[in-house]
Amino acid sequence: MIDFVNDGIGATAGLLTGIIGSYAVAECMERINYKRAYGQFDLCGTWAEEVPRLEGRRYSHGVIYYNKIERTFLFEGTNYEDDGEKHSHWQTITSSLEIKQKRLYYLFSAYLEGDLGPTSYGFGTINFTRSGDKYVPVDGYFAAPQVDTLPYTHSMVRVPIEYGRANRGDKIIQFMKSRSDAREPLV
Repeated sequence: MIDFVNDGIGATAGLLTGIIGSYAVAECMERINYKRAYGQFDLCGTWAEEVPRLEGRRYSHGVIYYNKIERTFLFEGTNYEDDGEKHSHWQTITSSLEIKQKRLYYLFSAYLEGDLGPTSYGFGTINFTRSGDKYVPVDGYFAAPQVDTLPYTHSMVRVPIEYGRANRGDKIIQFMKSRSDAREPLV
């Protein structure tokens, strides 16, 4: 009887050790693959966009982050009226980072400020350029059938202003306008 109990304890300990070991190896491999594939990109952070053709609401503020559960990069943010009032919010449904093309593709849902449900769905891309030893977002485009049939191009710049859905857009608009005063206007 004692041998049976000892065998049961040994089997349980072996099973737990195997499970924990498998998890540890899988986690290590995930980290190694992540660094190998995505280590050349510096995209997570807070970003501002300027959309020249979007009359009356040319500026947006958002954040890009990696969701470990979904294993995808998510981009969410707020678009502002020119007076700083919130116009709409978007959030990524799914995305794909194309390593060879240096481009992030994403599908998003958009909500008008105050609406409970999505008012539109769309598709977007973020293009990267080399900055030092990393690739960083530089521009992109998005298209949503409910907005217009043509895609809207936009510039992207990393900003030191923390993103929050509750924030007004005054700071981000002031930052982007002061930046665009010092360079050529976007075409």
